[in-house]
Amino acid sequence: MKRSHEMKTFFSRHLLSILAIFFLQITIFPTLTTAQTTDTTRTNIYRDSYRAALSDGELTPEESAMLKTLQKSLGLAESEIDSVKATTSLHLPKMIDQSGRWPLVLQNMLFGVGLYGWGVPYVLDADDAKWYVAGEMISLSAAFWMTYQLTKKMEIPHARSQMIRYGSLVGMFAGTTLNQFLEPNDFTKASCLIMMASIPAGAVLGDRYYQKWKPSLGQSWAMTQWGEIGATASRSVYRQICAEPQPPEYDWENREEWEEKDKAYQKDSEKWAKFDMLYYTVGYPLGTWFENKFFSDRQYSFGDGLMLTWGRLTGSAYGIFLYDLLSVKSDDNQTQSLFQAAGSIGGAIAMDRFILKKDYTTGQSILMFLGAISGGFFAAGIPVILEVDEAKVYDVAAIVGSLSGYYLTSRVIDVRSETNSAAKESSSFSIAPTLIPSRHKILPGVHLSMSFD
Repeated sequence: MKRSHEMKTFFSRHLLSILAIFFLQITIFPTLTTAQTTDTTRTNIYRDSYRAALSDGELTPEESAMLKTLQKSLGLAESEIDSVKATTSLHLPKMIDQSGRWPLVLQNMLFGVGLYGWGVPYVLDADDAKWYVAGEMISLSAAFWMTYQLTKKMEIPHARSQMIRYGSLVGMFAGTTLNQFLEPNDFTKASCLIMMASIPAGAVLGDRYYQKWKPSLGQSWAMTQWGEIGATASRSVYRQICAEPQPPEYDWENREEWEEKDKAYQKDSEKWAKFDMLYYTVGYPLGTWFENKFFSDRQYSFGDGLMLTWGRLTGSAYGIFLYDLLSVKSDDNQTQSLFQAAGSIGGAIAMDRFILKKDYTTGQSILMFLGAISGGFFAAGIPVILEVDEAKVYDVAAIVGSLSGYYLTSRVIDVRSETNSAAKESSSFSIAPTLIPSRHKILPGVHLSMSFD
């Protein structure tokens, strides 16, 4: 009895502790379950938001800021965020950039109408005019359909489209040069076939160099600019070395001698034109090589590429002004062309140094060019008011005014640096059919809208 009484006393003494432990276990398990469920829910909320932000293949600064705010609100640690990013990125579908698809389709449609529409009937000896008319119409549709199908699943950013267009242009000049050497005085079927083959060959070559160099849109634009600079510079050098032949003066007394001189002139002129075109065409790849050799490490945006264009154009104008200031001959076109080419090279290089470590948007680069134009005209207008008759004063005023316009505009616009660039440059393009009221008629039209930020 005594033993039994001691056991009852023990259980009664510790009953409260046993019940407390029991109920504590019951309370802890649901709490842990609820906590785990809450953690999973918070993680899923962030994962869904992160996946929605990446649905278009990129994460904008605004989306990054919103995700950062969401992370703080949910109380998620950086390790949890890293885990979400690692798992989410693996399941995201690969986005194809086809922003440069429409310019490529448009280019091929223009080539279809401009060359292949009449070239194919010409090569096939079509006599009826209906084949040429139909060829123009069919080639337009065929170029659209073929390009659309070929690029359906192709990665075509604007940079790639730009390089393909540039390759097509160089191919066209190469075909023209080859025709001048083979058939200088006549456009035969072989000449037409060469042109129709050289354009797509150049496009393929341009695409290969895009795959090799992987330039940005601004870099591909810069390559195009330097190609044109190289072409004009190469032609200018050739024209400075080899002057264009001049026709002999007609001699009424010695007609036979004049005819011999005229034949020699025709032969020399034909030879000069061949090499003039050859130097011009070779200058394109030389200019592109120069850009890739010395400026391939630049991180050009499209706005930067436009700035190089403004530098090239203003440099070319400065070359003409400088020629007027230094030269006493007003009809020396060869020397003027050389000054103009040197100005283009100097302007592009100077602009490259000016935009170094900066990141211009498209709108900012256009504002810079407009500021330079307004400054040049403003400065040139002052001598007009003062009734200055010396032409060289206007040249100096235009140079000083445009440079001041560049400088003052750069001081008032907020240009991002390449290292601190947070916002991505954006542009939009839209084209849609519309109706235009005209008196008592309604005419079909096209509404074109373009915007740059």
